[in-house]
Amino acid sequence: MTGAPYRAGQVEVAIMSPGRELTRLVAAKQGEKRCLVMMGPRKAPVYCVLAGHGAYYCPYSPVTGPRRTTANATLTKTGALTLDMPLTGTHAARPLAWQRYPHVDGYIHPWTSDGRLRSGLRLVTEEPDHGGCFAGSEEVPDPAAISCLVPSMGRASPCYPQKQRWGAGDIAACARLGSLSFMRMQITARS
Repeated sequence: MTGAPYRAGQVEVAIMSPGRELTRLVAAKQGEKRCLVMMGPRKAPVYCVLAGHGAYYCPYSPVTGPRRTTANATLTKTGALTLDMPLTGTHAARPLAWQRYPHVDGYIHPWTSDGRLRSGLRLVTEEPDHGGCFAGSEEVPDPAAISCLVPSMGRASPCYPQKQRWGAGDIAACARLGSLSFMRMQITARS
């Protein structure tokens, strides 16, 4: 799971429509049922919703969603989820392609220690493909991640610079949750 800090303990897992706000955040269709994990207090739970590529997205900021009614699973502080019993109509997922790579909260570390793109991953060029970057990411608590400000499009995050000591002129790979493809970013400045 990615995003908000994990709340270890008893949680509720349900297959349901996550509500308008969460549906928009994970680019799902309105009314589409997704696996939803609800943790924390019943009246104002923290939500994690199954996003694309089999990874869970947990927004940092509070969002509205269904009310938590029960506890049927346990979540560890590292994000491992164990159901008390299988949910009706579900089955265990097979290992996902992105899980074989080093990753934090569903975001893959794309570069090897010598700066080569890991085998099986790809960089794609999208417009705009450049921007000023700064250390840190709001999306994932990963010290290797940076954020880049892209002209007219806002923020790209998390991005992973090709070099440990990065700066203007270097390349970063901006991740998509659980995806094997990355947006190629030319770093124009370091803030």
